[in-house]
Amino acid sequence: SAPLNGEATFTIEFDANPAPEVKWFRNGLELSSSGRYRIVTRPNESKSTLIFNEAWDSDNNSKISCEIVNPLGRDTCEAVFHVKTPPKLTREPEEQRVPLGDTLKVKIPITGKGPFKFQVNKDGQSLANDDRVRIQEFDDFIVVTIP
Repeated sequence: SAPLNGEATFTIEFDANPAPEVKWFRNGLELSSSGRYRIVTRPNESKSTLIFNEAWDSDNNSKISCEIVNPLGRDTCEAVFHVKTPPKLTREPEEQRVPLGDTLKVKIPITGKGPFKFQVNKDGQSLANDDRVRIQEFDDFIVVTIP
């Protein structure tokens, strides 16, 4: 895993004689050393490294695989690339009014990789999760309920 816009590396070690040809793939498409990818293969050290110079949101959950081949056979390995992203409110909650004594329920959509720590404010004051205010966290939203 890597933070959004951060560098990520994947390294394999191999034992082969003669030294194998090494190929790296992202979601089945072969990668080459150009743009935001760098591939460093050192046969004398029996290792190869794929470097993402910059992890993008679209890389999240990509399947990274490596194939090694020599005249005697082939082998593959794979990993899932997880990109860590900061939480982001996808839209501000709209103003809501309820009659005095009714329950107010606000759904706030979010994106990012959890776990998250939330702080809900009303008029500049933090609302605590207690008998009067209930804050529930779900995968892609939180719900604030004020009875």
